[in-house]
Amino acid sequence: SFFAWMPVRALLRQKGDNIEKSEVYKAYGLVLPIIVSLFCVTVLKNADIVFSKQFFAPAEADAYTCAARVGSAFFMLGSIIMVMFPYVSEEKTQRRNPIIFLYKSFAVTIGLSLFGIIVAYLFPGMLMKIITIGGDIPGSLPLIRYIGLAVLPLSLVYIMSNYLLAKHSPGFIPILVAGLILQIVLINVMHESTMNLLSAVGISNAVTCAAMLGYIIKEHRHYIRG
Repeated sequence: SFFAWMPVRALLRQKGDNIEKSEVYKAYGLVLPIIVSLFCVTVLKNADIVFSKQFFAPAEADAYTCAARVGSAFFMLGSIIMVMFPYVSEEKTQRRNPIIFLYKSFAVTIGLSLFGIIVAYLFPGMLMKIITIGGDIPGSLPLIRYIGLAVLPLSLVYIMSNYLLAKHSPGFIPILVAGLILQIVLINVMHESTMNLLSAVGISNAVTCAAMLGYIIKEHRHYIRG
């Protein structure tokens, strides 16, 4: 350990280069939007599960949680195409239009999600058995049939967020924050039943997705004119 410590000690004694404040601010400017975006998407994906345990009896909360776990599988479909987004930064650096990567990501995610939504609608019991490893949770089947419709807009929001972050365009962050607030408000208003709660999630996700699409269109037009 002594011989290992000596080169480490010499390395620690070396003086590093002075970092300009502008470089620090730039680094924070890149990192903070990523943190805020990840936080907002995480809350949007999980807030309904937390509230369901407060609003419903244990049996109803378990049914909703089972459906939400199926929804998480739908959400993960959007992560498959995230490998495309390093190329977005490269295209941006080369002053080329990277929108094609967003189109491809949308096409793959929507295609896979629609297939999953059809399977969930036709065979909700099969998905319940897979999620619960053979268990049976009463009341979860109707929720499983429609959970994909509520989650798909959030998957698209997640894709758009990563696309814009790759382009270093953090102006969408207020939309995510507003969407988060909207979801919490709707959940607290529409919690008469588990299906109403799912509807609140679907509405808030759809509104957030529409706002993000509007921002993408506006940002892209500005990019073209630039």
